[in-house]
Amino acid sequence: MAQRAETLNRAEPFETSAPVFAVPDKARKSSHSDVLVNFKNAVFASCHDAGRQAARSCSSVVRRSQAMTGRLKRKLHNTREHKPLYIVAFAAGSAFVLGIALRVWKARRSG
Repeated sequence: MAQRAETLNRAEPFETSAPVFAVPDKARKSSHSDVLVNFKNAVFASCHDAGRQAARSCSSVVRRSQAMTGRLKRKLHNTREHKPLYIVAFAAGSAFVLGIALRVWKARRSG
């Protein structure tokens, strides 16, 4: 997924300019087809810009999640190496809370 995001991130830079509609000359009568062509081109440009922006956002999310995962791995490694008793205490506390929750749930369900 990260490779796909990086591939999408290589797109040309995002342009913030609005689509330009051709204003018909007053001397010339504009036909409906000219208006439709201009509208179609504007919609296509907007959709294309939205796709590029979505790709850029996706790659940003991927980078941030990779950085967060790296920090979490380092913290877990440091805790495991330097404070292993914290892990045992966390497991014991979790089991204790889960035991109480199960007893309450069982008591409410049966009576």
